[in-house]
Amino acid sequence: MLKEAQLAKLVSIGSLTDVLLELRNCEQSQQELTERIKNLQSAIDCLRNNKEEHEQKIHQVHVSHQKVEAETQKLTTELSDYKDKCTEKLEACKNDIKKNEEMIKELQDQLDKKQDKISDLISHVCKLETLDKLLKEHDEDLAMLVDQGSKQGEQIAQQGEQIAQQSEQIAQQSEQIAQQSEQMAHQGGSNQRRLEEDTRALIEEDVREDTFVSTKAVTDGLLLLKQNGVLLITGYAGTGKSRIGRHVLHMFCTENKSLKCIKLTLAEWDNMTNKKEKKDNKEENMDIRADNLVLLLDDIFGETNCIYNREKDTPILDKVHAYVCKGNIKVIITIRDTVKRQCQEVFDSHRLFQYDFIDLSSKKYVLIWEEKHTILKKYMKTVHKSDFIERKGYVDCNGDLILKNDEVSNITWENPVKGFPLVVYQFVHNDKYFKLGRNFLTGQQRPC
Repeated sequence: MLKEAQLAKLVSIGSLTDVLLELRNCEQSQQELTERIKNLQSAIDCLRNNKEEHEQKIHQVHVSHQKVEAETQKLTTELSDYKDKCTEKLEACKNDIKKNEEMIKELQDQLDKKQDKISDLISHVCKLETLDKLLKEHDEDLAMLVDQGSKQGEQIAQQGEQIAQQSEQIAQQSEQIAQQSEQMAHQGGSNQRRLEEDTRALIEEDVREDTFVSTKAVTDGLLLLKQNGVLLITGYAGTGKSRIGRHVLHMFCTENKSLKCIKLTLAEWDNMTNKKEKKDNKEENMDIRADNLVLLLDDIFGETNCIYNREKDTPILDKVHAYVCKGNIKVIITIRDTVKRQCQEVFDSHRLFQYDFIDLSSKKYVLIWEEKHTILKKYMKTVHKSDFIERKGYVDCNGDLILKNDEVSNITWENPVKGFPLVVYQFVHNDKYFKLGRNFLTGQQRPC
């Protein structure tokens, strides 16, 4: 019993020891849990503070968002109003621009008319000045005649004796005139042959030089000559009127081998036809000689100033028009635009000029870049014996670069006052101009 009691006591002591150990462990665990609870409580407090701060920030953002929305709505409204106002102003500006364009067009038309009137007035002033000089000369002559009147009375008696002698001389001169008339008739044919040879020489030189570039003006001109029998070419100086006229003349006569080409003036044409009349005094014979001809009247009324004489030239123009209508001849006429304006009256009234003009100054026939480049290329080949190499420029026979590619590009984009063909001709033929490069053409730029 005692042993059992001791054993039970030992067991109880062991269990109590275990309980004490467990209590110690529990106390440690409780302390740890307490610390964790404190830490968690601190974390919760921090989170609560963060939550409050975030809520305040969210509130502030919400308030700011409301303000932004209000401001955005206000700006949208203002933008819409401003857009409407701008649209109205834009429409008003468009209407103003349209009105201004119409006014500018009207002013331009008025300016052209006034320019024509100024040209007419200048022409009239020149004529009046000429007449004034003639009147002064006549006044001086009349004064001299009055002084000489008394002296001539004495001379009349002497002249009576001389008249008898002159009568005999007149008879002799009449015979000489008859002989000269026959000689002049023969010369009429020789003059025509000379004019034909001169024209042929000009055309052959153009072909040999090989610097002409065919353009739309050439094809349209050939078509107009075939349709109407008359080709009228105008344009400012240097645009190639004469060269195009000769080229169309050559093309037309090449297609029609039976036709003869003649470049001449109105006076030469009148002289050539009238000589045949004096010999035969028969209209049929004159028509036979004026048959199968293509005439080139280059600068018909003068190269720089109008030399049109109504009394003298109108009958010649009538005769040319009659031959055209009968189909005996074809006519190519060139005239500079400034000269045309000086004698606009005859172009408005005479039947020979009522056909379509080819105006080389108009947008329809302005040279395009490719045509300008080809003109420059042909002249450089002919005059400087140089070839064009892409992205490099013109190189002479020694392989030296004489005109850079960028210079070539700049030159072909220029729009000179004198006309591109003439300026390029001067550029390649004159060493001083050639050294200037693009600057030579830039100094003569025509306003766009």
